[in-house]
Amino acid sequence: MSNLIGEFLIILAFSKRTQWAIIVGLIGFVGIDLIGNHIINGLELSGPLSSILEPLQEVLHGRYDKAAFNCLMSFLLLAANCFRKDRKRFYRNI
Repeated sequence: MSNLIGEFLIILAFSKRTQWAIIVGLIGFVGIDLIGNHIINGLELSGPLSSILEPLQEVLHGRYDKAAFNCLMSFLLLAANCFRKDRKRFYRNI
């Protein structure tokens, strides 16, 4: 079992594409979530539309959460694909 963990860490250390995919995915997840929260908290409605403000904020919050999660998952899938390719390339050269 420790060989698998060591192999994973060695390939991850040499795979710059995988590292960048993970970093960009995490930055995108946090960025989309923070920007969404900022936009939702700054939303104000006046007059008769003020009664739908809370349900609208909940819907928008859910959509921003889905967008952030989709960004994270897509970049993690990209990282897994890059990891697999770099693993094959790394073991082909040994």
